[in-house]
Amino acid sequence: MKKTIIFDADGTILNSLWVWDNLVLNFLLNKKINVEKNLHDMLWAMSFDEGIYYIKEKYKLKESFDEINSILQDKLKYNYINEVELFNGTKELLKELKEKNYSLLVASASRKELLKECFIKNDIDSYFDSIITESEYNTSKANTLFFEKIIKNFNLEYINTLVIDDAIHSLKSAKKLNLKTIGILNNNESKDYEKICDLCINSIGELNEESINNCWK
Repeated sequence: MKKTIIFDADGTILNSLWVWDNLVLNFLLNKKINVEKNLHDMLWAMSFDEGIYYIKEKYKLKESFDEINSILQDKLKYNYINEVELFNGTKELLKELKEKNYSLLVASASRKELLKECFIKNDIDSYFDSIITESEYNTSKANTLFFEKIIKNFNLEYINTLVIDDAIHSLKSAKKLNLKTIGILNNNESKDYEKICDLCINSIGELNEESINNCWK
């Protein structure tokens, strides 16, 4: 059976973390609200919906949950279609892997519609067999069940599947299933990643088919 690579999207192939860093902050600042210093760190530990409920309650916002969600989703869509770009070397790597007959999937916490439009804009949509999202499977990548469902639904072999991600919680759950893992550091401490990854890199542009295939040796 051919080998499968499961790519994370944000922070791995898409240079998009800045969108999420600024999304809620800019929304609140535009309303002339002074935000708490650790708001960014608090929101990163929450789901998107949890974050909306939190700021609505914390800052006594008059808008409903649905109204806030709609405003933020519109901003996300604009950013993903018009401003989010690929990390250097992404398209070349995907092309090489596709030509070598790897099966390529995307697993992400972001909405599928956002990713599809962004992939089309950046001309990489044809390289992926499918996009799988946490909402679709009703569980996060921190849960081994997420990757177990992918393995089952796409009829994959654990031994022939590799996950490339920048989030330590995703890499941990993948490694618990004995999947091969490549960790993208994104300025994180390498020591935690080195414990669970077959390879650690600073950016996707460092990879090629040979370095990826070496993870199976």
